[in-house]
Amino acid sequence: LTLRIRKHESADSSSEISQILSNQFSNFVTPVEYDPTKQIYQSTPGSNLCKFNLYHQSPELKSIVVDASMNGTLARQELGSMLPVLCLEAVGAMRRGSKVLDMCASPGSKTLQALEIVVSSSGDTKTRGRVIANDV
Repeated sequence: LTLRIRKHESADSSSEISQILSNQFSNFVTPVEYDPTKQIYQSTPGSNLCKFNLYHQSPELKSIVVDASMNGTLARQELGSMLPVLCLEAVGAMRRGSKVLDMCASPGSKTLQALEIVVSSSGDTKTRGRVIANDV
């Protein structure tokens, strides 16, 4: 499977990660065309990069992805779990303050993406949303 990573836009080091990916690793990953926010990156067509060969092709990029995943800046996520959340957000069905029931929550990347939207950082706790995650 093609390597895809999603940047958490409200993370403190989000713009720094964007610069690093664009300046140092553009031969391996680029932002996808269908995401106007430029938060989703995928491996370039010629790189054949996937999660299984990431370390062998670029140990530096692997280290950055792991570190950024640990601090919450990036999430490695398949397109199939990104699209439902992106579509719901695009039509206004999911936004800050929404209540979401995720009935197919394992392993949790879609749930995390939904949480990032409905509980965005702000001092106003009255409009914070909620995500209930289940897996049947």
